[in-house]
Amino acid sequence: MHREPAIGFPCQPFSFSGKRGGLGDPRGALFLEIVRLARAHQPKALLLENVRGLESHDGGRTLAIILRELEGCGYCARHAVIDAVGLLPQQRARVFIVALRADVRQQYDFPRLPRLGRGVRDILQPVAAGAAAAAASAA
Repeated sequence: MHREPAIGFPCQPFSFSGKRGGLGDPRGALFLEIVRLARAHQPKALLLENVRGLESHDGGRTLAIILRELEGCGYCARHAVIDAVGLLPQQRARVFIVALRADVRQQYDFPRLPRLGRGVRDILQPVAAGAAAAAASAA
């Protein structure tokens, strides 16, 4: 196991667009493998990522179980919803969980992302002059 792993576990059981089976869904239960590995290898820190729906799934009980399981392995766990909309031309809210092993716990504050205000125009490649003229005459 890596010293400080970053882990994304299946999001379909927690997604607003999925069936929301949660930890009862075999894919959602894969989180328990993270707990097993954390307990066995005791990395100093874990970074977990999932969809925003994890925060509200089952009235918040699913996230509370996840945090409690991590704390039961000897970690101090915190979460935040961070949206990359300031960096990307789309809404991309994700739940991030930072779990620090209790014996190395330090103060941790989630970063504030810059608001770059990027739009689709900022990521598209410019159209060549000839292609633009051809497109205009075809219209």
